Amino acid sequence: MHTDNIRILIGGECELAQLTAKYLEKKGLNVKSVEINPLSIQFEAMKNHYDAVLIYYRTKFPKSLCENLKSIDDPPSLMLLRDKCDELNGFSGLETYFDAFVTLPDENEYLYRRIVESVRQNNQKRASVCSVPAMAALRAAAGFDDKAACALHNVITNILTRLCVTPRYNGYNYIREAVKLAVADAGAVKGISKQIYPDVAARLGVTASGVERSIRTAIHKAWEIADPSVKVDMFGTYALKPDWIPTNSEFIYIIADKISCEMNKSSV
Repeated sequence: MHTDNIRILIGGECELAQLTAKYLEKKGLNVKSVEINPLSIQFEAMKNHYDAVLIYYRTKFPKSLCENLKSIDDPPSLMLLRDKCDELNGFSGLETYFDAFVTLPDENEYLYRRIVESVRQNNQKRASVCSVPAMAALRAAAGFDDKAACALHNVITNILTRLCVTPRYNGYNYIREAVKLAVADAGAVKGISKQIYPDVAARLGVTASGVERSIRTAIHKAWEIADPSVKVDMFGTYALKPDWIPTNSEFIYIIADKISCEMNKSSV
């Protein structure tokens, strides 16, 4: 394993954390440090993918921070850094979140080995996911046989649920049908007003203008309550801009494109 591809985020800029960062850099890892502030840690982890996040024991609100980091798609390994004299105040009961509790500076080598092993295990999990039979069904989705259509339907439903687009919105079914069309025909979304809206309207017995309006309303309402880490995972760092909300075509195309990419990766 090439360790220079392993990306580590350290939350905490105290002397011990800095010494650990230097040690890991000498071992060939790609290390970045941010302030101990949990918002700084979470923001950086959401914005960029890290294989592991090392959290200093003095970090406030550890439970919320760990839950938010673990909610990221393909979450990083979490490891707690502390001095041998420090008590784990506020961290009791959080053992399930952390892959290792490391005492600095005595256990830097142990920390390094745990990081490398954790990355190796996560890579194996990703490889196994690519071979899931559902992906094979999705690759056939352009033909929309019954099995492929069911698999595609379930995948889209899961994505919409994560983005807080639920059946309580009229646009929920419209978005799902629109994404199906976009997956089946990558060029369809380029003519969303002339092709997708009328096709969805014909399928569901409504007007094209009603489809457009309901989709836009569902996106705007769901965007206000969706988890930031999920939005970043789906739409990239644009989702972090307070004044940015995806348009109908952006929302549909990006979801369809992600599904298509997964289908293509699983066929390699």
